[in-house]
Amino acid sequence: MTITKILIRTVTASSFAILLAQADVAWAKSKKIQIAVLDSPPGHEHSKKIIEILDDASNDVQLFPIYDRNGNLTQAKFLQAIEDAKNSGAQIIQLSWNARYEDGYKTILAKLNEFASTSILVGAAGSGLGFNGTPLKLKETVVGRISKAIIIGELNEKGFLDPRSSYGPELLTALPEVGNNAGSSFTSAQFTKILGQYLVKHPNFGYPDLIQAKVNSMSRFPSVDSLFKK
Repeated sequence: MTITKILIRTVTASSFAILLAQADVAWAKSKKIQIAVLDSPPGHEHSKKIIEILDDASNDVQLFPIYDRNGNLTQAKFLQAIEDAKNSGAQIIQLSWNARYEDGYKTILAKLNEFASTSILVGAAGSGLGFNGTPLKLKETVVGRISKAIIIGELNEKGFLDPRSSYGPELLTALPEVGNNAGSSFTSAQFTKILGQYLVKHPNFGYPDLIQAKVNSMSRFPSVDSLFKK
């Protein structure tokens, strides 16, 4: 009887351990952060690199193209991508795109503002140069006009903001080049990846916390560690 009891206890303990392991896997899957990437169509080099950067066990990444099959950015395609991203349940939109603001972007800007008011939107600071060949100010760009957008730039090798990144008080921070991928499209994606990892354990963390962390850091370009209190 004693041997039987020991065997039963061993089997029961083993089964319980398996159940716990299965529960951990299920919990991990349920805790994944849903990230919607608004970028070029599937298979395009730019979107492929963005998704590679975002690829992480903490993140569930989906691509919603803002360009049509011919590579043209249209208002209809852009608006549909935002709507599809919203309907997917995405907690973060990764927008590796920016441009000089024009009235033609008014409806797109309104939709991006709508998403950023209830969820998290991370945008790239890069937008090209102005008419006089100097970098645009963020307030002159679409992303710079999104209320509560988390805007990330790129640092050059000397630790200064790269000329490809627009600057202004709207900029949260800037990160070094990601591998061989130059541009704020990729530094913003790197930031989104880290943010997704952090949100798994800190689900209520968001835009106000990042702004306060920047204020506390007293730095123009606070480090990731200072922003996420690592």
